[in-house]
Amino acid sequence: LKQYEEAIKAYKQVTKYKPDYADAWCALGLAHAELQQHEEAIKAYKQAIKYKPDYADAWYRRGLAHNGLQQHEEAIGAVLQSIKIEPNILEIWAVLGLLYAFNNQTENAKIWLCRAWQSRSSLSEDLATEVQEKLEELEVDPNTCGEDTNLSSDDQS
Repeated sequence: LKQYEEAIKAYKQVTKYKPDYADAWCALGLAHAELQQHEEAIKAYKQAIKYKPDYADAWYRRGLAHNGLQQHEEAIGAVLQSIKIEPNILEIWAVLGLLYAFNNQTENAKIWLCRAWQSRSSLSEDLATEVQEKLEELEVDPNTCGEDTNLSSDDQS
């Protein structure tokens, strides 16, 4: 905990002297998120995005922070924006599928989870397991899913 509190102090100093430094804002958001301070994290990620609108990681982390506040629609929107910027990060596909599932958007969940599952060797073991379990919960056979999930990321929102 102390390390994140120290990081917050340091990044606040950096942003005070260089307010347009998007990486510092994103790091500040991450430190807040680690302390479960999701509202503060969102504020920092918004600043990062203000100075660097195509900052996929800031959009992704903003989505995670919204999810931490149970703001699922905002979480999905932010993660979708991240995918529009960086469409080939498979971890984000998996997280988007999980967010859709948590928000009871089953069809979108199946599409994104199947996309992630098709490339599961690129996912961490824990995330791959979570994707597999969610697919099974949604009554999708992970071994056969994916044949009908060839939509581009722009097709789902």
